Amino acid sequence: MDAPPAHQGNNVLSAHRASKVFWVRGAKHPFHVIKGVSLSVKAGEMLAVVGPSGSGKSTLLRCLAGLEPLTEGHVTLLDANLGRATRADIADLLRDPVGVLLPTPLLVPSLTVRQNVELPGLIAARSGLSTRELAQATLVELGIEHLVHRLPDQLTPAQATLVALARVISQNPRIIFADEPTGRLNVPESKVVIKRLNQLRSQGTAIVLATHDLHLAALASRVMILVDGQAQELLEAPSAGDVLAALGRATGDLLNEPSPDQTASPVEDPAPAAEASDAGSASAPSTSAAGPLAPKAAPPGEDHTPAASSAAASAAEPAQPEPTKGKGKRKGKGRP
Repeated sequence: MDAPPAHQGNNVLSAHRASKVFWVRGAKHPFHVIKGVSLSVKAGEMLAVVGPSGSGKSTLLRCLAGLEPLTEGHVTLLDANLGRATRADIADLLRDPVGVLLPTPLLVPSLTVRQNVELPGLIAARSGLSTRELAQATLVELGIEHLVHRLPDQLTPAQATLVALARVISQNPRIIFADEPTGRLNVPESKVVIKRLNQLRSQGTAIVLATHDLHLAALASRVMILVDGQAQELLEAPSAGDVLAALGRATGDLLNEPSPDQTASPVEDPAPAAEASDAGSASAPSTSAAGPLAPKAAPPGEDHTPAASSAAASAAEPAQPEPTKGKGKRKGKGRP
């Protein structure tokens, strides 16, 4: 394996050619989930990893946080080489300086909301008063102070996510790994989380997140476009539109490629009409601009628009004889 760069600068996280391979029982070849990803994050920076579902975002975050070992490459987290770290070393990192927010919150089922949020401070042996005050202040900030006496099985999925975030914040970590932090939240709750993560970043906390939320990604210092386990593009302080366009560039060929079982239609139409979007626009967005949200183009020679379907139906139907007299002139059976 190649050695990692000797000088890491002020990075709190760096990865060098990180790769992860899974062997599936019965498969002839290994499944490469992460393929040679290199990155770095400094204090106060936010790195967003964006890509289609199944592109390896969650696996990458787990490897960077030390929850899973790499197959190849190196990760240095807060000056610790994770390839040489013991389980006890990683547990020490996760206990205090490293916060992890997973899609399914791992709350202790026998503890109340307040006790779950206080847990990191108690483990770190901080004074009981400061731990209680910090936990309460964080719950108020996130708008869930009314849940303090509930158990995890009495929470909705969105409430459980907010409690898990409160616990991570009360940990006062130097770096936070957040996997889809707004994935189970509604719009008002998402705004609260986005605002709080941005505040943490401004206070010097490094944040690495995987997300489909383009508004959250647009807050990041940098956005990595990850497709099929490979870093396709790295954007500096992008807008939501920039991220969407980059996704289109990275996935456009896959979205426009006809499936092998599609065949040409006998109906010839040189210019298929564009489908209307959900917003009622006259034409659909191009794949390069809209990425995975763009509709899949019809194969050559096929047109599934209402206009083309009517034309095909009218052409295939036999012509009706024209009446020669009488006021009740019969119309043809052509479909509207």
